[in-house]
Amino acid sequence: MRINPVDPRTLADDELTMMHEILTAVAANDHPDLPAPARGDLEERLTYPWPGCRLACWLGWDNERTRALGLAWLMLPGDANSGVAELTLAVLPGDRRSGAGRGLLREAVRLAYSMGRTTMIAAAEDGGAAADFAVAMGARPALNDVHAVLQVSPPTDPPTAGGSGDYELLRLRGATPPELLAALGAVHEGMADAPVGTSTWSHQRYDGSRVAAVDSTLEARGLVQLRVLARHRPTGDIVGVTYVIVSPRSPYRSEQGDTTVLPAHRGNRLGLAMKVEMLHWLSADYPEVRELNTWVAQDNAPIRAVNAQLGYRVAGHWTHWQADVPDLAKLLGMT
Repeated sequence: MRINPVDPRTLADDELTMMHEILTAVAANDHPDLPAPARGDLEERLTYPWPGCRLACWLGWDNERTRALGLAWLMLPGDANSGVAELTLAVLPGDRRSGAGRGLLREAVRLAYSMGRTTMIAAAEDGGAAADFAVAMGARPALNDVHAVLQVSPPTDPPTAGGSGDYELLRLRGATPPELLAALGAVHEGMADAPVGTSTWSHQRYDGSRVAAVDSTLEARGLVQLRVLARHRPTGDIVGVTYVIVSPRSPYRSEQGDTTVLPAHRGNRLGLAMKVEMLHWLSADYPEVRELNTWVAQDNAPIRAVNAQLGYRVAGHWTHWQADVPDLAKLLGMT
């Protein structure tokens, strides 16, 4: 097997095609309820990583370099997670147990080790080949996620803002107006107490600058960001947010992102109200969106209860695995 680095910022057309074909085959075999991203979405995701992150990619070939067997990429965040390396690794089903996975992992570990990263993390669906590989590499389960899918249709009841006249719901499409950046940053900080299990991944501090940076990344990727905000009428403060990401290249199944409410305003059913408002918005203005895809930590009972009430069906259970980079290097015969 031959492994070559590829520059995610300047992918050749054939490299992108092979990466997309590998991900499509792996998804169809391992988790058909979670299809691979559209080719264009994959390209934009690799070209424009999240703010503060770097990305390194590899393709694994057969010895004649006529066929790609697998891929890996490593996301290298900064700031609070500068000791972490987040791995994505995929090998064609028919080429597993050939050493391809180990070879690709070795390249990722070599880079992580050289950069002083101490922990490698990766997600895998429970009971699948990727989870088995994680166990074989000595990784430990750190966080359990529930993957759920919703068939989008307008709710029968009109949205209500927490059952109280103290709140109103606002719709926001695209980039955040400058006057709302700080307020939305403060609301996203409400995710700081979200369940993380035993993961070494730390909450990335949110402020207005980070909100603007995320907005710019989504715009660069050609994605449409839809947000529903909850505003507290007596103070005028933004106290809650939920968002959906729509790709014009593959709108059928779109992404339901985080939903959060500031601690002082929880218990008013604002999470449910914002999500119901979002479904009305999607049904009226984005009929091409037929499904919403989301992940919620197993320990996040409030949001899982809201999703169940809305009709989300559980499509799978995923585990975030983590391993110490020096241990991986030793296991792979690198030290």
